[in-house]
Amino acid sequence: MTENSEIRIQKFLGAVAASFFLFLAVLTYPAIAQHLIGSTAEGHVLHGYAQGLSAAFLVNGLFVLGVGWLRRMTWLKFLAMATSTLILVEAGLAAGIYFFGHIAHTGTEFHQRIFGGFDFHPSLGGVPKPNYYYNDQGVEISHNAHGFRGTDVDPSAEKKRLRVAAVGGSSTYDIGVSDDQTWTFKLDGLLGDDAEVLNFGIPGHASAEHVILTSLRLSEYRPDVVLFYVGVNDIRMSHARVLRPDYSAFHLRRHYSALGVDVPYRPLATLTAINLMRQFVPNTLYAIAKSAKGDGPISGEVDLRLLEYFTRNIRMLISATRVLGAEPVFIPQLMNTDIMTTDETGGWVRNIPEKDVPAVQDAFNRALIETAKAEGAAVIDGVLDPHWDRASFIDSVHFSPPGAEAFARIVAKALIERGIAHRSAGTGSPSSIRR
Repeated sequence: MTENSEIRIQKFLGAVAASFFLFLAVLTYPAIAQHLIGSTAEGHVLHGYAQGLSAAFLVNGLFVLGVGWLRRMTWLKFLAMATSTLILVEAGLAAGIYFFGHIAHTGTEFHQRIFGGFDFHPSLGGVPKPNYYYNDQGVEISHNAHGFRGTDVDPSAEKKRLRVAAVGGSSTYDIGVSDDQTWTFKLDGLLGDDAEVLNFGIPGHASAEHVILTSLRLSEYRPDVVLFYVGVNDIRMSHARVLRPDYSAFHLRRHYSALGVDVPYRPLATLTAINLMRQFVPNTLYAIAKSAKGDGPISGEVDLRLLEYFTRNIRMLISATRVLGAEPVFIPQLMNTDIMTTDETGGWVRNIPEKDVPAVQDAFNRALIETAKAEGAAVIDGVLDPHWDRASFIDSVHFSPPGAEAFARIVAKALIERGIAHRSAGTGSPSSIRR
C-alpha cells in the first residue's frame, strides 16, 4: 500500500470518526435531547448530562477533523476526552446502581412527571412552581397561578362557596393521574355548586410540613374545612438514626433530593460549572451510600419516638386549623397492601421491611383517629372499610383513576352527611365521618 493510500484511508477514517462525534454532539444537545428526555428538559436532571456530553463530543469531533487552531490547544483536547469519559463512566455507574439497587442517583425519588415542577423553599423543602405544565403520555399535570393543582382561585375575592382545602403529600397531590382525575377534582364535582376544593398536596410532605403550611400559608385562602390525608411520609422516618422533633435531620434533607430541588444557599451552588460537575462522582457515591441502607436499623416494629411526634403534630394541625376559623377533618392513609409482601427494604419507607409497612401504617392510622377524636376533630375512617385492590393504585400508595374516584366518593359522602354541602348523598350506610 502506498503512502498516499494510507493517508487517504486515515483521512477517511478520521472523517468517519469526526462525523460520529459531531452526530453525538447534535444528538445530545439539550434542545434536541429534550425530545428524548421529555418536554421539561431544562428542569430535568439529565439536562446536565446532555449539556456536558454535547460540548465534549463537539470538541472531540473538531479535533478529529483537524481544525488547525483547535489542534494546537492540546490541553482542551485532553479535557474534552476526560470529560466525555467521566460522563460515560458516571452514566454507566448510575445505570448499574439503578438496575441492581433500584436507587436513582440523579435525585428525584418521585415519578418523572413531576420532576422540574418544584421550587426551593427554606422551610417546606419544595413547593409547586406556579403555571407549571407537563404531559406524559396523556397524563396531564399542571399548577395554577398560585402553585397548586386544580382550578385557580383569587384568595382576595369574596368567597361565594364553602372552601375545602386538601393538605397532604403525593397521594393528595395525586401524581399518578391527570388534573381532572385527581380525587380532589372528583370531590369538587361531587360536592356540587355549594363547595369548592383546593388541592394543597405537595409530594413528600409529612405532618411537620403540614403544620407549617397550615399555620402560615393557608390563612391567605380562608378555608372553611381542611382535609388532612396523612401518614405514609411520617412513617418513612421510622428508626432513623437521627430523628429531630422537626424531622429536619432525616426527612427535610431528603425532600430536596426527592423533588430534584437544588438548595440555592449551598456553597457554589450557583456556579454552572460546579453544578455540572456535581452531577458526576458525588451523586454516585451518595447513591452507593444510600444503597448500603445506612439510615438506621431495619425493623418491623413501630417507632415510638416517631409516633409521639406524629400525634403531637396532629394536635398542632387541629389547633392551627381552628385558629384559621376552619374545621379540621382527618383521613387515614391507604396502601396497596396486595403488593406489599416482600422482605425488601430501601424504598420510600427505608427502614421497614415492605411486608411490615402496612401494619406500621395501621398503628399510625389508629393514633391519628384516636388523637383526632380526643381533640373533638372529625375523621373519615370509612375509607378503611373497603378492600382497596391493585386496580385502585399505580404503586404502593398513589391512586389510579378508578381508585381516586372511589376514594373521592367516600370522602364526599362523609362530608355531605356532615352537612358540608347540601347535595343529597342518598341512602345507605351510616356516616363514615366521626368525632
